[in-house]
Amino acid sequence: MTRDELIEIDGRYSAIPPRTLEAIDCHVSERVAVGDFLTAVLENNLSGAMNAADDENMAALEMIVRYCYNHIPADCWGSPEKVAAWRGQMCTSEQKPNGGDEMR
Repeated sequence: MTRDELIEIDGRYSAIPPRTLEAIDCHVSERVAVGDFLTAVLENNLSGAMNAADDENMAALEMIVRYCYNHIPADCWGSPEKVAAWRGQMCTSEQKPNGGDEMR
């Protein structure tokens, strides 16, 4: 499912700046490092994310976390160790976000 299809299905994701969604998708698909804000989000570091967020990302922080929880593989976010390990492994289509549970 594309990012645009997700936004069409769940309009709440439209609150996330497109550049932020693109950076998350690059982290997932290309295993690239992202900026301080998204690194803190991906590492599950709330205070770091709040400290590094610009106004747009601060306003969208809840939906950014929901997007990560619901739509990216659990292996690539949630702790500093997972984020670091993700950058060194290959992505497979079998990896599912959070075991199929959805955050609402």
